[in-house]
Amino acid sequence: MFHQSMQKYISLLLILALFAPAVPAQVKVRDKGAGEASLRKAEEAQRKAQAVDILKGVVESAAEIQETQTRVAVLTGALDLLWKHDEAYARANFIKSADALSDRFASDTTQRQERSEIRASMGALLRAFAHHDPQAATRLLDKFQKLLEEVLKGNTLSLNERLSLAQASLDSDAAQSAALAAKVLEGGIPGSFPSYLNELEQRDAAAAASLFRAALSRVAGRAYNPVEVTVLSTYVFRESEMSVPVIRGGRDGVPLEFGFYASPLSPPSRDLNRELVTAYLAAAGGYLNTEENGLEQRAAPDVMLYSRDASWAAQVLTESVNGINHANQYDGGLYRVTLEVTKFKIRLPLPNSDLNHCFEQAAKRDWSTALAAAQSIESKALRSQAYIAACRNVL
Repeated sequence: MFHQSMQKYISLLLILALFAPAVPAQVKVRDKGAGEASLRKAEEAQRKAQAVDILKGVVESAAEIQETQTRVAVLTGALDLLWKHDEAYARANFIKSADALSDRFASDTTQRQERSEIRASMGALLRAFAHHDPQAATRLLDKFQKLLEEVLKGNTLSLNERLSLAQASLDSDAAQSAALAAKVLEGGIPGSFPSYLNELEQRDAAAAASLFRAALSRVAGRAYNPVEVTVLSTYVFRESEMSVPVIRGGRDGVPLEFGFYASPLSPPSRDLNRELVTAYLAAAGGYLNTEENGLEQRAAPDVMLYSRDASWAAQVLTESVNGINHANQYDGGLYRVTLEVTKFKIRLPLPNSDLNHCFEQAAKRDWSTALAAAQSIESKALRSQAYIAACRNVL
């Protein structure tokens, strides 16, 4: 009995002796793994802090970039990344940049071409701001609208410019975005409206349907022209492409031009919403009946052209005569034109070869080397873009 107890005791000691060295080794492995994880976190935090400082430097030095649209592109890229790390700083600089553009726009020394660039830049700036705060961006847009009317005597922002702000705010606040779009509908249907509805539907199908019905309610009151009613159809019939006729010129000596506005569309689904289709067909049918009755009450089409706008009709006639005089063997029938292509070139862009992609990938592999490479770029604008791309990978 004693002998058996001693055997068990000795066996237990041997087992403990065998596994005892392994326990401290496992502890060491865990300690090493925890230490490496802590080191990685510390390095990541350091890179993020460094990236934030770099982006603030990009913002502060952006004034050195002379070309307005390039300068604003750099600012918006940096401020967009900075928003979630220092919202107060980003917000203040969005507003500061908008005020600076407005002041330059209103200056007596600003030429027409520069005002056009400022207008486009303001749109880009406010779209980026709307990603984060659509209400504040809208207030700045309304402020710029008043300035536009004062400086250019009645000139206003286009419907597409206003809708682009609503489109930019879809990710941050879909409800606010739809409310902004509803205000746009009071002035007409911009060509980008079907694309906007497709994007809104992906986030809130009920809101998209409600907004479409709001547009239909104005069709019955003939608030829109035939082209705008046609634009609405491309959404409800789930078209993959929109194509509507466009007429330009014909006034003040500007040649008359006919063409088509075409735009690809990406409906979330090709399945028709039968209720919306029925509502559209009813509204469009009523609209066409009203138009037909109006035409019957007016004079003949050829007389109507002059009764509506004599100067425009005269311009059409002048352009037609010029075409006849320069035509070769024209006999009064259908006019034909010949298109000749003397040179034909195709430029094929290489995928994933732009500066942003290259520096994002470089920063993934070697942060320090990517920063050093960006620093060596001589162009201030391109250097700033490279910094932003590298920091985007970190932030």
